[in-house]
Amino acid sequence: MLKKLIVLSGLLMMSFNLFAQQEDVYRLIDDAKDYYKSQKYRESAASLQAAINKINDIIGEQILKGLPPTINGMSYDKSNDNVTSLGTLMGAGMTAQRVYVNEKGETVTVQITPNDPMVENLITFISNPQDYGTESDAGKVVKMNEDMKALCKFLNSEQQYLAYLQMPFYTSKIVFEGSGFKKEDAFVFACPQINWEKLAEVMGYKQK
Repeated sequence: MLKKLIVLSGLLMMSFNLFAQQEDVYRLIDDAKDYYKSQKYRESAASLQAAINKINDIIGEQILKGLPPTINGMSYDKSNDNVTSLGTLMGAGMTAQRVYVNEKGETVTVQITPNDPMVENLITFISNPQDYGTESDAGKVVKMNEDMKALCKFLNSEQQYLAYLQMPFYTSKIVFEGSGFKKEDAFVFACPQINWEKLAEVMGYKQK
């Protein structure tokens, strides 16, 4: 019974927070209208910018809900979730980030940038790796699964193991940054442990 009450309390708090965020957006848009009518254009632009940042925060939180609680035995701390907005609309210019870690000290940081304008360049690189040699400074192409490929770079310098993997996801870019992995294969294996269908749904690429 107590567990049910705790879960219900959590759901009510999430609903309240979302409602509060929506009310903030409405208020900021109304403020922008009032400033505009009064020919206070700078203030109007500032209010619209604040509204866009709030909307991007909501988008980022929805994206993070599409990520799993664990990947390949690594878990995350919600307090480390982060959404950063640069102020452009529809997610472009913002990132949603989650960090996974295990007891061995291996970490994977997942960073998602919706509507990334650079994603086309990434797709071109992955689709035509022969144009850049077997492995350029940017990394090499690896298969995530039967349908998805990514660009991976693994660094092993003085026992410092760092790995980077970039992949296009519709119009978005996902970056996996790993540390502590002694083998590239182990890092690449950890990265695809995401329900891509669910993530596509919460990001609006697919209908439920």
